[in-house]
Amino acid sequence: MKTKRPSWFPLHFSSVCLLGALALGSCRPLFQRELRVPVLSLEGSAQGTQQGNSVALTKSSWVHPGEKITTATGARLALLLVPGVMRR
Repeated sequence: MKTKRPSWFPLHFSSVCLLGALALGSCRPLFQRELRVPVLSLEGSAQGTQQGNSVALTKSSWVHPGEKITTATGARLALLLVPGVMRR
């Protein structure tokens, strides 16, 4: 005896599969590049530390991937993280 499936079943099943694939695929990073970012402005003193090497940051410095930034109390540092968006 064969059971009759509703007419919407293939569409529903396909939609669930598509949503599942999108959900699982969205866990991967969108971009695989590691970029270095420029220091736009600096008020006060700041240091960048990467692999144990500490370097004083200036307005013309670049911050590399994995670099830890340390600033003095009250210092302000502006980085160009995403073109057109500034974060302080």
